[in-house]
Amino acid sequence: MKKRKGEKPRELDSGRFQSRYRDHEGTRRSGGTFATEMEAISRTRAILVDLDRGDYFDPQKGQETLAIYADTYVRTHRVTKTNELLTEGTKHQYCWQLDKHVLPVLGAVELRHLTRSKVKAWNRALAGPQGPGESTAAKCYRTLHAICAAAVDDELIRVNPCGIRGAGVEPYEERIGPTQPQVEALADAVDERYRAMVLLAAYCGLRIGELGALKQRHLDPMHGTVTVAASARQIPGRGRHVGPPKSRASRRTVAIPPPLLGIIEDHLSRYAEPDPDGLVFVGPKGAALNASNFTAGAWKKARQVVGMPDLHFHDLRHSPCQFGAATRPTEVQLMAWMGQSSPTMVRRYQWPTVEGGAEMARRMGENITMARVTELPRTNNRVT
Repeated sequence: MKKRKGEKPRELDSGRFQSRYRDHEGTRRSGGTFATEMEAISRTRAILVDLDRGDYFDPQKGQETLAIYADTYVRTHRVTKTNELLTEGTKHQYCWQLDKHVLPVLGAVELRHLTRSKVKAWNRALAGPQGPGESTAAKCYRTLHAICAAAVDDELIRVNPCGIRGAGVEPYEERIGPTQPQVEALADAVDERYRAMVLLAAYCGLRIGELGALKQRHLDPMHGTVTVAASARQIPGRGRHVGPPKSRASRRTVAIPPPLLGIIEDHLSRYAEPDPDGLVFVGPKGAALNASNFTAGAWKKARQVVGMPDLHFHDLRHSPCQFGAATRPTEVQLMAWMGQSSPTMVRRYQWPTVEGGAEMARRMGENITMARVTELPRTNNRVT
């Protein structure tokens, strides 16, 4: 292989010397300026060695600031597993984290100058006692890590400067879902129009955003299934947005325990919008479900009635795993039931079946005392 030769350093008017070389494409480039000619020659030789080894990295790349690149990332990045653009909800989340906690400190830094020491200093302050808290700091770090990883893939920087072990791990707060008697008490206490919603969350693992986007055609009482095809959320300044579920794994069809089917059919006839594309859950005045209004209103009152004032609606998603465990499902069946994509290896070698999910729902239904719920009178504790 022909050995590359550098060009003679150019002496500038300032008296400094400019290192010069040609890259893989034959384009003449500068290796920087130096006080002496020998320093410029040494720099050129080092660059030529990198070129011959395949370790060459264009020093002119990565000049755009983190703020500019982050904006491009949020608008154009595609999720690796699905090749889809970020959802509107994720974009809003990233923009909030960036604008609030990342860019005020690091936004003006050029990508090539975003060093590990700068990232460590930023993270130390964010995760410290004066910061927004460990959970927010971990989320912001993961966002910055993802953006920098994309910059590495785009060959704008050589290495990811986010190398702090454990910085992206949120402190885990163990939350236990309500028991079956507690679920039934909650369903009995909440306004009737939200009763089926509580039960679908607790026994089928649907998220509140998935429930808010649920349409009549997504429910099949005859075959006892509910299909999650979309998710709704309120985006500040933009109103209600309906888009794809959280992940590819979240797009799923879940078997409904048989005792709940009568409750769901009754709900559809009384409260849902009438046509197949009509929303299953709407507010008292017919508007689309607003998760914030629901949790601050009807849900807050219901959990107070049953003596569980700190229970989050999302905690209901813990319940299917607890209830389903008694039916001894495979790990992958529970993952499919809950719309989760990990652990990855289990998903690679095991595949859930509709029949398996239906059997788990049937066995789960055997333990639901609300099998008699349609005959049970409503308690006086029901709230509106």
